[in-house]
Amino acid sequence: MTNNEELRVLLVSDMGKVGGTEIATYITAKELKSYVQDVYVLGKKGPLSESINQLDIKQFDVISHTKNPIKILQYILKVIYVVNKYHVNVIHAQMARPIPMLWVAKFFSKNKNPKIFWTSRGLNHSTYKYVVPLFNRMDIRGLGNCKLEQKKLIRYGFEPLRTSYVYNAYRLNPDTAPKEKLSKNFITVGTLSALRADRCVDLFLEIAKYIKESKEFPQNIQFIIGGDGPHRKELECLAENMNIQHKISFMGNIVDVEDFMQKVDVFVSPIVVDGDSGAGVSNAIVEAMLTKTPVCAYAASAIGEIVINNQTGHLVEPRNTEAMAKAILQTIEDKEQTQVYVENAYDLIIKECDPQNYAKKLISLYKEL
Repeated sequence: MTNNEELRVLLVSDMGKVGGTEIATYITAKELKSYVQDVYVLGKKGPLSESINQLDIKQFDVISHTKNPIKILQYILKVIYVVNKYHVNVIHAQMARPIPMLWVAKFFSKNKNPKIFWTSRGLNHSTYKYVVPLFNRMDIRGLGNCKLEQKKLIRYGFEPLRTSYVYNAYRLNPDTAPKEKLSKNFITVGTLSALRADRCVDLFLEIAKYIKESKEFPQNIQFIIGGDGPHRKELECLAENMNIQHKISFMGNIVDVEDFMQKVDVFVSPIVVDGDSGAGVSNAIVEAMLTKTPVCAYAASAIGEIVINNQTGHLVEPRNTEAMAKAILQTIEDKEQTQVYVENAYDLIIKECDPQNYAKKLISLYKEL
């Protein structure tokens, strides 16, 4: 593979829902389309399918999240069909689960050309020691979604020459996304996340409770939570038990991220990660920074690569509710300092997460790794 025009890329993901991985897959398809001969998406039809279709990109509807032997066989056969019919030479999995099926499909395909790439967005701590050596033996190329993730892949057994990293690209328009913050009569502190136990949104509620009960804080602060998931009812009950339900609004699934961020004056990332678990750099933080929304985050996974303490935001000791509350208060009260931080953060994201640079780096990695 020497020319971009020769690249025919199959992007593989779940696609049955809207999450960070699915959004990243959509952005990757959109940005690669202008630079390669063909790009395809393999994954279950879902909320983003219409957007993919509008890009004039073909999506192959198939389920990867299954233990059913018949459906696994159907998945493998579908991959074989696509790889052979469309002369695919790059298979780029956006998640770990389908990798074994993709490897089997390549083994039985007439077309033996495809390189298989895997973007690692963070695994369970105990999974790395099994998955990474296996994928390395299978000749998979590993791409971390941040510098820390690449280091983990190497530490757990990937050959350095078959790994690299690339940050997720942003999807908002950097010219129109930024809006003025901290100028209303009330202050909105928000977070955006899938509502699952591992996303630690309960810690956001603890922060809200601390602020509500503290005399240091003005009383014109409200809290919003964007996102949905299996943990929502439990979180709503927890808010009631904390007697903060009148201060908290659960916004549900967020389709228009830019609109959500315009409602937020201070963005908080409450996620805490133990060991090597974690999902790298938060897409929500990237989008907050692109809208020039001030960010306060617990130090978790690779978040410190973009939330640089006292430069692009406030990076706080994990689970230290008091320290996080003070960071939020400082953000609200010291508007001049906050403005410096948001400008620094905006510049960093433009540099590191530009969609065109993202696509060009991927193409370079497709050729060189």
